Amino acid sequence: MAFILLYLYQGRPLPDNIWHFLFFMQSIEGIDTSFFNVSWSMAVEEIFYVAFPILIVLFSLVIKQRNRVFWAALICMMAFSMAVRFGWDYDLAGWDTSIRKSLIMRIDSIAYGAMFGIFITHISRRAFYISVLCALMITVFLLFSWKHMATVPYGRIGLDLVFIACPVVCAAIVTYAVKNWHFENTDVIRFLADISYPLYIFHPVFLKLFFPDGSVPSFEKLVLTVCFIIAFSYGFFRFVETPILKRRPRY
Repeated sequence: MAFILLYLYQGRPLPDNIWHFLFFMQSIEGIDTSFFNVSWSMAVEEIFYVAFPILIVLFSLVIKQRNRVFWAALICMMAFSMAVRFGWDYDLAGWDTSIRKSLIMRIDSIAYGAMFGIFITHISRRAFYISVLCALMITVFLLFSWKHMATVPYGRIGLDLVFIACPVVCAAIVTYAVKNWHFENTDVIRFLADISYPLYIFHPVFLKLFFPDGSVPSFEKLVLTVCFIIAFSYGFFRFVETPILKRRPRY
């Protein structure tokens, strides 16, 4: 809605498929650059929030154990995206727009985060070291094969590493670090956590407002813009999110 108001304010015509964006359906098979193109990630997130509860309800009809219901729903989401990535006839040369930003190919990304957030809350030291080693190996592989991502088999292997191995490895490292190095108790981490969602939601709106032509701003203007976005995000958290969260038990 903020982008619609921004377009109207700037006198720019809205796209014919504006309803796709309002219902987060604009990137089912790839990114749509006609309007608010960075919203592809929000589309992945919102559709997951719609599809996952439906799967929970369906699996709960045949599975009685609650933990198994969640696992079944998560595995179903992961398997779906993995099957689409393997079975879809796509052009690897355009993998960034047609694969990385495609809703049906990336909906499992939220599932990996949910898996660690709900079930995998403890990472042993051995698993942490293995994860760090895997992260280094993945980085080395991608560095040497990045220019071959549009070819087979480098592209298939590289995409699997980017979309499956990287999220799992990074989640394991972060989980271990937070639990053992007490990052969650620092003021900086708490502040970043507080403003993270409004920062994620509103930063493209302000960037489009302040730099409508997409030109590279001066360093001073960029710093001022970043400071303004951070301040706005904190204000949104403080005066909008916090009051709603305090009233949450009433709803």
